[in-house]
Amino acid sequence: MASIRKNELKNGTSYRIVVKVKSPRTGKVETKSMTWKVPKGLNEEQIQKQLKQVADEFEFNEKCKETSFKVNNNTMRLYQFIDKWLERLALNRSKNFYRIADASTKNIKEFFGDIKLSEITPVSVQDYMYSISKHIVTRHSSRMIKNLKNVMLAKLLKIRQLTELSGVKRSVYESALAGNPIRYENAVAMCKGLQIPYEEYFEDIKVEKPYAKESIKKHRVVLSSLLASAKKLGLIEDNYASPEYLEPIRGFKVEVPILNEQEAKILQKELEKEIDPKKQISLMIVLLMGVRRAELAGLEWKDIDFENKTMTIARSSFRDKGGKTYTKSTKTESSVRCITMPDKLVEYLLKYREWWQNRQSLLKAVWKDNDRLLLSDDGRIVCPTMYVKWLHVILERVGLPKVTLHSLRHTNITLQLIAGVDMKTVSTRAGHARASTTSEFYSHFLKSSDKNASAKINDIFNREKGLYSGDNN
Repeated sequence: MASIRKNELKNGTSYRIVVKVKSPRTGKVETKSMTWKVPKGLNEEQIQKQLKQVADEFEFNEKCKETSFKVNNNTMRLYQFIDKWLERLALNRSKNFYRIADASTKNIKEFFGDIKLSEITPVSVQDYMYSISKHIVTRHSSRMIKNLKNVMLAKLLKIRQLTELSGVKRSVYESALAGNPIRYENAVAMCKGLQIPYEEYFEDIKVEKPYAKESIKKHRVVLSSLLASAKKLGLIEDNYASPEYLEPIRGFKVEVPILNEQEAKILQKELEKEIDPKKQISLMIVLLMGVRRAELAGLEWKDIDFENKTMTIARSSFRDKGGKTYTKSTKTESSVRCITMPDKLVEYLLKYREWWQNRQSLLKAVWKDNDRLLLSDDGRIVCPTMYVKWLHVILERVGLPKVTLHSLRHTNITLQLIAGVDMKTVSTRAGHARASTTSEFYSHFLKSSDKNASAKINDIFNREKGLYSGDNN
C-alpha cells in the first residue's frame, strides 16, 4: 500500500506518494515516488478523494510495470488485463460504476475472446459497439395476480418479517401490491419465503427489446475507461473506444414521463396540505430544485443558507440491500453546486427545521450530532426508495399520472426551459457536466421550442402593418 506524506509549501500544498515494488530486471525491491500538487479550489473531501485516486493509480501502474503480468506486452491478453483492472476499480470507484463495469466486461470478454491487447483495432471496437446496439435484451418480470396479504395474515407475518425471510426490500413488496411488475427473482424469493407456489400468485411477463441509447453509452464508457488504463501503462497505442474513433451511438431513447405545468401545480398544492413533514419537504425539494434522489438523501442543515436563500449539493447517500448507509461525493465534480432556492421552499424549510429540532429533542439518543435533513426514527437516513412510495401515494390521491421521483427532476428542468431560463443556467442547477448534456436529454422539448420561436417570427413579419410601421421620416 502506498505511503503518503503531506508537504505545506509557499505556493500551496503537495503530497509525496511512495510505493515499494520489485524490479523486473534485478528482482530487488525498489522505492518509487511521485509528488501530487493539490489543485486550487478543492475542499478537504475532494482533496482526499483525488489523493486516494492518484495514489491508487500510481501504485497500480508501478506494480503492473513490476510484474508485466508475467508476460511480454505484445502477448498480453485482454481478459487478463480486465481482471486486474476490475480489482483496481473496486478500490477507487463508486460501487455503482463497479457494478456496471463488472457486468459490461462480461460482454467484452465474450465478444473479444482470447484476443491480445495489441490486436485491438478501431474496427474491432466499432464492431463490438455495433454488436451491442443490435443486442436484444429479455426482461423477465412478474406481476402479482393474487394478493399476498391474506397469506401473511394467515401466517401472522408482518412486512418486516417477510423482508427478512425473502431478502426482498419492503418497497418491492409494496410495488407488487400496487400492481406493478417486479423482478422475477424477487417474486420467486417472496413465494419461497412464504412457502407458496409461484404460479398461483404471480404471472410471468417477458419483454424483448434492444438496448436503449443510454445503455449502449454505458458499455462504451466502460470499454473506454478500460482501454484508457491500458494506454497509460503502454500496453496499447491508443484508446480506440474514445469518441474520436467511434461513429455516433445509435439506439432508441427512453423518454422519461413528466408532469405538465398544470399537473405540477396540482402536486405542489397537494404537498402544501401534506401533514407529514418529511413527506412534504422531501418531495417539495425535488419538485422545486430538481435534485437527484441520492442528493436529497445526502442533504445536511449546513447545506442550507437561509440568509442567502441557497442550497449546496455536496454529497450523495445510499442504503444498500443490507440496510447499510454509505455516503460519497456527488455523481460528478460538476454535480457539486450551490443553487438559489425559491422563496416558497425557504418558507417550508424554515417550518420543517422547527419540526426537526423538536423531533431531535425527543430522539436525543439516535439523532444526537446528526445533521441530516431526512432521518428515520432509528437515526439512519430515510431509505431513498421511500420517497417514491410517498410520491405514488400522493399522486394517486389527487388522480395524477404515476410518475417516478426522477420524473419530478425532469419536470423541474423542463419547466425552467418553458419559463425561458437559458440552457447554461438550467444545466448548472441540474448538476450536468456540460450544457450539451442538458440539451441532449431535453431535445424533444427544444424541438417544440424551436417551432414556437419560428411561429413567433412568422407572426411578427405577417402583422398587418409590418415590422417597421409608422412614420418613415
